[in-house]
Amino acid sequence: MFHSTNVLYWCKEVSPQKKVALESAAKSLALGASEEDVLQQLKTNHVDILLISKEISGGALEELIVKLKKRFRNLVIIAEQKDYRSRDNLLRLGVSDVLIDALWQPEVLGHIFLSAARYVDLDRQRRESVFQFKKLENRLNTIMKNTPVILFMLDAEGKFTMGTGKLFDKFKVDKQFVIGQKLKEVYHAYPSFIEAFSETQKGSIQKFTITINEVIFEIVLTPVMDRNEELSEVFGIASDVTERVQSEFSLIKGKQMAEEAARVKQEFIANMSHEIRTPLNAIIGFVNLLYDSSLDEVQLDYVASAQMASENLMSLINSILDFSKIENGTLRHESEEFNLKHVINSIDKVLSLKVLEKKIDFEVEVKESVPLELVGDPNRLYQIVTNLLANSVKFTETGGVKLIVAADQQVLDQVNVEFTVIDTGIGIPEHMQSKVFESFTQVNSESNRKYGGTGLGLSIVKKIVEQLKGKISMESQPLKGTTFKVVLPFKVAEVPAARKKKLIAVKGDLKLPEGIKILLAEDNLMNQKLVLQILKNFSVQTDLAETGLEAVKAHRSNKYDLILMDIQMPEMDGIEATAIIRNELEADRRDVPIIAMTAHAFQEELQKCLQVGMNDHVIKPINVDSFIQAINKAISGQGKNKQDSYSLDYLKEMFGRDELVIRDILQTFILEAPELIGEMKVKYRDQEFEALGRIAHKAKSSFKMLGMTEVVLQLQEIEKRVKSNTKVDVSEQIKSVEAAFHQLEPMIKTEIANVG
Repeated sequence: MFHSTNVLYWCKEVSPQKKVALESAAKSLALGASEEDVLQQLKTNHVDILLISKEISGGALEELIVKLKKRFRNLVIIAEQKDYRSRDNLLRLGVSDVLIDALWQPEVLGHIFLSAARYVDLDRQRRESVFQFKKLENRLNTIMKNTPVILFMLDAEGKFTMGTGKLFDKFKVDKQFVIGQKLKEVYHAYPSFIEAFSETQKGSIQKFTITINEVIFEIVLTPVMDRNEELSEVFGIASDVTERVQSEFSLIKGKQMAEEAARVKQEFIANMSHEIRTPLNAIIGFVNLLYDSSLDEVQLDYVASAQMASENLMSLINSILDFSKIENGTLRHESEEFNLKHVINSIDKVLSLKVLEKKIDFEVEVKESVPLELVGDPNRLYQIVTNLLANSVKFTETGGVKLIVAADQQVLDQVNVEFTVIDTGIGIPEHMQSKVFESFTQVNSESNRKYGGTGLGLSIVKKIVEQLKGKISMESQPLKGTTFKVVLPFKVAEVPAARKKKLIAVKGDLKLPEGIKILLAEDNLMNQKLVLQILKNFSVQTDLAETGLEAVKAHRSNKYDLILMDIQMPEMDGIEATAIIRNELEADRRDVPIIAMTAHAFQEELQKCLQVGMNDHVIKPINVDSFIQAINKAISGQGKNKQDSYSLDYLKEMFGRDELVIRDILQTFILEAPELIGEMKVKYRDQEFEALGRIAHKAKSSFKMLGMTEVVLQLQEIEKRVKSNTKVDVSEQIKSVEAAFHQLEPMIKTEIANVG
């Protein structure tokens, strides 16, 4: 039997047969004889079904049913009738079913009760779902109305179907006016809005910004597709990004101001460097020349003192410049083969005069395990060790200074070389030891007065060591001495490195091709005399020009084998003069080797020299050895002209130490460049000049990324010439690009192998 419902039977009197049938069909059965009795039981007991006897009929029954349905919404009411004639009317009033006499059987009653209960339960669930949906809808409407954005919908044709959000009033358009209107009609003054919607109609998400009444809105349009993947409508979100954009603008402006301040500072230091180095160049040069002349003992002592003073001043200037470069991140490091013994010997010779003057011992010990042929930056190594030794010599009055060079076990081609500087000087108090590597720091004011210095030396050394991926440490005891230890990583060279001299060479060791004609473009009188005096010792003809304009005129009328070009000159500077020579003079005058003579030690300035077409540069004060070597290289065509070189500076700046990315870009270049060059040759052959210009423009970015300035200039020339789309001759430019690539290809492949 079905015993799942609690039944209340409202009747005046129940027959035994009906009672048995009801008790069999219901879970529980209660009887009510009057309306008051029934209402009381409905209030106090759980009743699933109210069965009303046919004895209770007429208008009173209908009113009662209506009243009961209002008070007890979930109550199932079944009306007992003789037949189905009044069934429809009762169902309209809220009765769930009608029970006729023929159905008075226990099993039939059970089915009727259960079906009626399930129906009411489903109806209750439906009404609960509708209620929850309405509740959620109200909540969403509240959120949407108060959200700090604008939410809107457009149909597939661009008509607004919805618009809400707290931000809506900032559009200064009546929301009621917008709904039902087309986008083109409402926002016709904002073509970017209309264009973005057109793209969204094609199925893509669009994000853009527009400014309306001084408010910057960021708008996102998202297509909503139907089941057939066709556009149904477009959903839009508009956000007020005015503050964010203004904040970003302020940050960009602040960054630009900071960069401008750094540029001005860099320019000031570069100019200061030039202004100080120019006269100092002459002083050091003439002192060196004077030192090599016939002097008595007193004169030699005077010259030696002047030499030491000028070297100290140059060291001070170099420290300030290095510190500035480190601050700006522009200090460069080289990687070349060198002989460690030569570097140590050079340091020994430089310090020997100071050691003799102070009457202290100086010893250098290089362990047998140290490989002498290395790959790295010998100039920075020289700077590090010289700084440490000079510092120890300065603060040592008795005893001596010792340099010990050792190395750990070599792993493949890598080795760590350890440089230990030990002195018996004044030492460093314990409370100051943590600060010795800080900028502008000295032990105390008394030592500053006694020993001098800027307090930059050790700070610069530490920063350079760290940039070279090395380590520096220190131990010290007051009045007993100090020990500095530097460990630097190097590669071991496969072949002996070229012997590099660090001091001024004996004149007999230096040679220049006899009979060559050199033009010196220099406005400073002392520098003129110095260079002319140096070149006087060689069998060369040297002419003088005091301005860039004079240099151009002189070379136009009298062809030279080499031009020494100062950068800063009146009327026309060296950069401008070089550009005219390279681009405007007759063909047989354009390729003259040009060496920049500059006191600017900054990489940016040297880069300008190479970009304009100079072959090499020498830094003032001039080192005679490197000066003559640069002349020989330039004349023999082995100079550093940018056409024959490339640079990874840009890639390293972009990707830092991510060598795999750099290698991937280089490999792509090696594969892509020949294809681009081949396409240019085909398009030139077929006289498709417009396509040739596009390919040259595409290739330009690849070569520019690797710092191949001369190649970029050739590609720019191709672009410029083919713009007319008429027959032009760019065969030489294409040949130059191809030759440059073939020349650099093996070097780049070597770079790829090294990176990998």
